Amino acid sequence: MDPFTCSYAVFMRNRRRLYGPYMRGFSASSPAPQSVFTGRSLFSDRATEELYAQMGLNQRVVDVLYAELRPYLEPSTRAGRPFTGMTKLLCGLWFLANGSDQKSSSLALGISQSTFSHIIKAFLKGMRSILCKYIAIPSTDQEWESIKKRFYAIACIPNTVGVIDFKHVYFKIPGYLKGYPNHVTLQLICDPNLRILNMAARCPGYDSDSSIFYNSNIYNIFQDDLSEKGWLLGDSGFPCLPWLMTPVVSPHTTAEEVYNKAHAKTRSVVDRCFGIMKTRFRCLDVPARPATVIDIAFACAVLHNMAIHYNRQDYINLENHIQDNIAEIKEEEPCPQQEEGPSQQGLNVRRQLISVLFR
Repeated sequence: MDPFTCSYAVFMRNRRRLYGPYMRGFSASSPAPQSVFTGRSLFSDRATEELYAQMGLNQRVVDVLYAELRPYLEPSTRAGRPFTGMTKLLCGLWFLANGSDQKSSSLALGISQSTFSHIIKAFLKGMRSILCKYIAIPSTDQEWESIKKRFYAIACIPNTVGVIDFKHVYFKIPGYLKGYPNHVTLQLICDPNLRILNMAARCPGYDSDSSIFYNSNIYNIFQDDLSEKGWLLGDSGFPCLPWLMTPVVSPHTTAEEVYNKAHAKTRSVVDRCFGIMKTRFRCLDVPARPATVIDIAFACAVLHNMAIHYNRQDYINLENHIQDNIAEIKEEEPCPQQEEGPSQQGLNVRRQLISVLFR
C-alpha cells in the first residue's frame, strides 16, 4: 500500500471513530439534523428583576422596547454563540441605570470592552430610531385641552400647554481642550404628567442657551402654527413672547408677586421631570464624549416617556427620595436678557394675564 492510500485509510478510520456516533442512522438522502440556537446570556432572573426595579420599569415596558429594537439587537450570525437580542437590550439598560463608564461596565459584566461598546452603539442607534414615536407634541385638540386642565389645577394659570427649561449634562473633555465648555445643553418641554413633549440638544459651540431655543424646531412650530393652542412657561432666561410666558424680573405689585409664585410652582414640573430622569438613569452623570452624551440623553428621554405611559406609578415612586436632583422652588432671580429680547406683544399678553387673574 502506497503512503497516500495508507494516510487516507488512517484519515477515514479516525473520521469514523470521531463522527461515527453522529452519522449513524442518517443516509445521504436524510435531512441534516437541525441545530438548536442558544445565545449567551449575562443576566439571571434575579438580576433582571433588580434592574427593572432600579429603573422603575416592568416586563411590559421591556417587551415593547425589545419589539421596537429587535432589528438593531438581534445577532446577524449564529456562529460562536453570540449574545441574544434580549441580553444586548439588558446590557443597554444596565449601562443607563448604573452610571458606570464602558470600561467599568464591561468588567462588571465579564465581557470585553470592545464587545460592550458595540452593544451600546447598536442599542443607542435603535433608541434614536424610535425617538419621534415616543417624544412628540399632542396632535389632537382633546390632548391639548387635557394638558391645559391639568396645568390649571397646579397653580391656576390658564391656557398653559407645557413648561420649558434648559438642563446641562456634563461630559469628559481631553486635556488639550482645557477651558472648552464641558457640558451639553438640553432643552426640555414637558406636560403636567411629567411626559417629555419635545427635546433638543446641542454640543458646545453655541454662544448661549438662547441659540438652541431660536434654532429649535419648537420655536418655529409655535411661532407659525401653535401659538393659538396656548402658551409655554419658561424662566426669565427666555424671552417673553405671545406664546411663552416668563416671570416678572422685578415685580412691583402684589399681583406680579402672586403671578411669579404661581409661575414658579407650575414650572417646577420640568425640574421634577429631569430630577426623576437623573435618579433612574445614573448615566446622565457619567463623563462621556459629546455625541455619545446626546444619544444617551435621548435614550433616557424615550425610556422615561415609555415608563410614564406603561408604568407611571412605580416609575415616579422615587419622587420623594430625590431631593438632590430636584431643584427647589425659589424666587425668580434676574437672568441675562436674551439676544432678541421680549416682544411688546408678549409683554402685553403677560400684563393682561396678571391684571385679570392675579389682581
